[in-house]
Amino acid sequence: MRPFSLTNRPGQALYAPEGKLLEEGDRIVMPEFAVFLEELAVEGSRMFYHGETARLIADWAKAGGLIQQCDLENYRVQERKPLECEFCGHTVLLNPPPGSPVACWLISP
Repeated sequence: MRPFSLTNRPGQALYAPEGKLLEEGDRIVMPEFAVFLEELAVEGSRMFYHGETARLIADWAKAGGLIQQCDLENYRVQERKPLECEFCGHTVLLNPPPGSPVACWLISP
């Protein structure tokens, strides 16, 4: 986690406050994310795909990402049956292809 979490200022602020990488049991506090989730619950998916959040994601993507605002505006949810696998006595449900099929293969005993 260290290399990924410390490659940018937001990651450093979240995962290594005061320059020390968080350890097991430490608490992560994300007030801006809490506000986002509250707004999403009230306003629904339109806010995410067409509103201010879509614009912020598109602005972020201009700095090297691949997502454009039109990608978000044109996105349509496709519901698919989840993949199931057993792990340590638990049934784990995962996104099917093209979401993340490799995860199921990695954790299958």
